[in-house]
Amino acid sequence: MSIRYIAAFEIASSKIKGAVATVDSDSGRLSVLAVEEERATDLVHYGCVRKPAEVFSHVESIRKKLEAHHAVAPRKIEKAVVSLGGHTLMSTVKSTEMTFPEDTVITDDIIRELKRRIGEQGVENREVVKVLPRDYTVNGFSQQSPLGMFCRSISANLNVVYCSNQLKINLNRVFETQSVNSANIQVLKYPVRPLAIANIVLSNEDKQLGCMLVDFGAETTTVSIYKGSTLRYLVTLPFGSRNITRDIMNIRSCLEDVAENLKCTLGNIDPEQKSANPDTKEINNFIEARASEIIANINEQLNYAGIKPEELPRGIIITGGGAKLPGFNTLLSQQTDLKIRTAVPDYKINICDGSLRPSDEVDVIALLAHAASLRDKTDMLSMPKIEKPVTDDNVSRIGEENDEPLDEGEEKLKPASKPKSMSILDKLKNLLSDNDNDDN
Repeated sequence: MSIRYIAAFEIASSKIKGAVATVDSDSGRLSVLAVEEERATDLVHYGCVRKPAEVFSHVESIRKKLEAHHAVAPRKIEKAVVSLGGHTLMSTVKSTEMTFPEDTVITDDIIRELKRRIGEQGVENREVVKVLPRDYTVNGFSQQSPLGMFCRSISANLNVVYCSNQLKINLNRVFETQSVNSANIQVLKYPVRPLAIANIVLSNEDKQLGCMLVDFGAETTTVSIYKGSTLRYLVTLPFGSRNITRDIMNIRSCLEDVAENLKCTLGNIDPEQKSANPDTKEINNFIEARASEIIANINEQLNYAGIKPEELPRGIIITGGGAKLPGFNTLLSQQTDLKIRTAVPDYKINICDGSLRPSDEVDVIALLAHAASLRDKTDMLSMPKIEKPVTDDNVSRIGEENDEPLDEGEEKLKPASKPKSMSILDKLKNLLSDNDNDDN
């Protein structure tokens, strides 16, 4: 069994989150080991990083917490995937065509070439981040999966997902801001957040029959519509649950933290659970008014996409912190005439920390699942190198001489030789020799 370690970071308007998981290369099972998050109010605006250096300080803090987790230590995070999302993220449809002099089989290379041509068309002042199939026309007939067919002409309508250039630039700056004292995090990919989430919470039946995925965040709400197994529409709206918090700030003349707490503790717009308390009723009236405005904008996206509610029999799948507001989903269902369900990962996943709820961690689980699917199958975490003990060869030991370096021209003195012991015969010879010398 081969186990790989992977890491992901989510940089959103209200929080920054990081996670580490393992992937079983044999079964594909994903095991989430640790998730950490920190609040980052006003550092990210509508999904776009405003203060890269301060965002990086949160990323670094989260990384240290993850690396200190008992299931991760002593490994160090060296690589990661980072989510891409925000107000400017949306899609459009573009077309291109290829013709051939004779019947030619449609291969993966031809499909890739069609995508490449579409990608090169680009979108003015925007960066293309993903090109997805929508539908094809082969020899004049519409096809969903043209691979393996023979044709002399093929045209493609493809979904081009794009965002502002600044969105990607500022994300890059977060990781380029890293101090010299910090180990570098190499960003392997920037997965498009709503597409990554769709991959783990929507079934093939959801996409085929038709559904709407709503990511109701703090400052943005992303709407993705699927039909016929393809993405039909994607847009990110510039409002979210923080708009409700700001309304409470205005009516109560309080700070944002206090207003957020009031929203979480008193907020409830379920028609069957309305409170009779005047203060609570006043707050919920404002919450309901703003929530209805947000829902009206979500509902309007069906018109922009040219799709009727009855064409989405799988209804709305909702995720994001804003969806936790009691009664919001009920109101959303009433005003859109669509059934609602909360997004839960439909993936081979094991949550190792019992305090984590899969529905609350959909965003980072989606990123981890994307990281697990990358072609690069190397570990994103590394084990620290074990350093050999340093020995000082200049330190004299008992019974050893310390040879100091000689100055130029200085000769090393040889130690005096020890006198040898003399035998009795040698002593007699020396004595006779001394007598002979005395006679002379």
